[in-house]
Amino acid sequence: MYKKAALMIALGVMVATVPAFGGDIPGDVKAGFDKAGLKIYPGAVYCTGQLEWGVRFATSDSPEKVRKWYQEQYPQWSVQDKYDLWTFYDGPPDQGPGFIMGVRNLFVKFTAELPAWHSLAADMTTEITMAAP
Repeated sequence: MYKKAALMIALGVMVATVPAFGGDIPGDVKAGFDKAGLKIYPGAVYCTGQLEWGVRFATSDSPEKVRKWYQEQYPQWSVQDKYDLWTFYDGPPDQGPGFIMGVRNLFVKFTAELPAWHSLAADMTTEITMAAP
């Protein structure tokens, strides 16, 4: 329970420290993705954030479809699903939040409030948050 709370707080702080809006990916954010070798899910809409702390995207595709796509893109990455948050990261299996937060990582989940937070279409409820510290 403590680890889940710590991970959720850390991820929330990362994403909440920047203004909320949906739209085009800023040039510096796009450059960060290129430099980190990270792929953006096809059709995902940029919401907010910087790659060092966490970038939030939204899509209308299901979380399961998005997760499968990322697992196909990065077959060497590991899944951590112990804390009720599906997290995918560049490292060995069974690592804790401290390790995960220090490597390229992403999480994918259903977030009902996402459209209201970022002025998106009502069906864009799958959140993708990616970071490359």
